[in-house]
Amino acid sequence: MSQAEKPAISANADRGSEKTRKAAGHRWLFGLMWVDLYGYALAGVTISLGLIFLHQCQLVTSGVAGIALLAAHLVPVNPSLLFGLFNIPFFAVAWAMMGREFAIRSFAVTIGIVTFGTLVARHIDIRSLDPVIGSVMGGSLIGLGVLFATRHAAGVGGTVILMITLNRRFGWNMGLQGAAIDLIVILASIPVFGWLSALLSALSAACVNLVLYAFHRS
Repeated sequence: MSQAEKPAISANADRGSEKTRKAAGHRWLFGLMWVDLYGYALAGVTISLGLIFLHQCQLVTSGVAGIALLAAHLVPVNPSLLFGLFNIPFFAVAWAMMGREFAIRSFAVTIGIVTFGTLVARHIDIRSLDPVIGSVMGGSLIGLGVLFATRHAAGVGGTVILMITLNRRFGWNMGLQGAAIDLIVILASIPVFGWLSALLSALSAACVNLVLYAFHRS
């Protein structure tokens, strides 16, 4: 092979590699549009319904969802909208730590939660629901939503992204981080809702984790 032929072969290889990357990008976008978006819609429906149940029963739960529920009783804003707003700073962290695709997928899930929760919440009134039932149903629905999202390679709560970041950077145990965050949110709810609601909020957080433990498959 002559020296003159080598640059031409290298250029052709580079063009072929670029075409392969573009094709892979197109396949990813196609898959995201036709398969994953349905999963993200289901995640949005179930999580926003879980937020509605817990909000109307004056309960909180784990992670960003719990923070949004607590804040929604302090300011007159829909908890699904607050959930989306509180997650915004974590998308940049997700982009840097877990890549563009994960960040975009997680953003799609959050858009579904905000959209469905904002449009539907005003038409659902379950304030007469027993708080124990509301706690179990709300936590279980959120757990199912997290399953739908993770099944399609997306995240839901910003606290999970934060826990992954701290684990990678400082080696902090993710289970202990999650327990600490849940404890802080539930304790912060006591002055607002009282001890009974705090106990039922702990039950809702347990239901979220129980659904994930029972049904999540890696």
